[in-house]
Amino acid sequence: MRQQPGLPTSPPGGVDVWQRWMPAWHVYNLGVLVATTLLALTSGQVSDAELPGVLGVSAMLVVGYWVTWMQDDPWSRPTRLRIAHAVLLLGTFAFLLHLAPAFAFLQFALYAQLFFILETRLAVVAGLSVGVIMAGHALADTGGDVADAAPAMVLQLAAAAAFTMLSAWIGAIIVQSAERQALLEQLAATRAELAAAEREAGVADERARLSREIHDTLAQGFASVVTHLEAADAVLDTETDRARTHVQAAEAVARASLDEARGLVWTLRPAVLADGGLPAALQRVVAGAGPGVELTISGVARPLHPEVEVTLLRAAQEALTNAHRHAHTTRVSVTLTYFDDEVSLDVIDDGQGFDPAAIAPPGPDGGHGLRGMRERAERLAGRLDIESTPGEGTAIALALPALPAPSAPRP
Repeated sequence: MRQQPGLPTSPPGGVDVWQRWMPAWHVYNLGVLVATTLLALTSGQVSDAELPGVLGVSAMLVVGYWVTWMQDDPWSRPTRLRIAHAVLLLGTFAFLLHLAPAFAFLQFALYAQLFFILETRLAVVAGLSVGVIMAGHALADTGGDVADAAPAMVLQLAAAAAFTMLSAWIGAIIVQSAERQALLEQLAATRAELAAAEREAGVADERARLSREIHDTLAQGFASVVTHLEAADAVLDTETDRARTHVQAAEAVARASLDEARGLVWTLRPAVLADGGLPAALQRVVAGAGPGVELTISGVARPLHPEVEVTLLRAAQEALTNAHRHAHTTRVSVTLTYFDDEVSLDVIDDGQGFDPAAIAPPGPDGGHGLRGMRERAERLAGRLDIESTPGEGTAIALALPALPAPSAPRP
């Protein structure tokens, strides 16, 4: 089965295009049928003997429309069923038009349905068939006099051709729109796949690099330390000077390995902290948090251990997110203070506050919130204090040891 061009099984563009307009589509098509039937019945064009047939056919059209358009996706049906539905539409149109001329208005609903449900070539044939039916009705009205019916027949055929051309043009636009939408979706999917592949490749490369670095520096250094200590232990009682030499060598290797470890830690600093350190990172976070957020930095700013800086930065981000998302604040004050042996972060807002005792534990989605912030602080031998009362705002104070940053990697 070949799908109707431009009309895929799932409506292109989702609810923003087709599904959004389907209610109006149903109202229009069913409204034309109901209005035309009422016009035919109230204008005296239908006799009492013809009334059951008109009502029965009209009801059949309503049921057919409901089954075809409102119960399932019509474009997912086999071609033969869609052709059968089109033949039913044309046959009932010809029958009703024969009974009452008022049913000529049905053609304004037929063209769109035929072009939406059939492939373009079949839809053109069906659209012209509507004109032929109208022309035949005009000829029948004149008793078969071609000369008298010619103007009306030409007019009906011309109208059918115009409607067919217009429907075909709209169909071409639908095809182009659907193809463009499909290309955009495919491009977005491809970009997402490439981004995921790049991330996975980057992670794999970084793991491989770290594995090589650890093997070439730390692992070999530890092996050398163990070797020297074993050698020193073997001669400790008999050759003290030689044992001392091995211990000194082990100490030198250990110091070198420590320098290598510090270099690795330095290279793993988060990118957001690499440019300007913690103060600059906090300024960017505050600038992106919206109006009403102020940042104050006190004391002498200096580089700290990456884990300390990351903990402070994540705490500021979490506190600002909670303040705007849950507390509905208008003003937030963020203060970073450097002491000799400690660094503190204070975030105070004027929001609606909460009960600190009701903090939920971290969930499976990875959002640790304030509970996760407290765990980070405790892991670094720091402390987190939360003061809040419903309706009176919140104050969060995080204090951590001012652990110095490791030495920069040697060139």
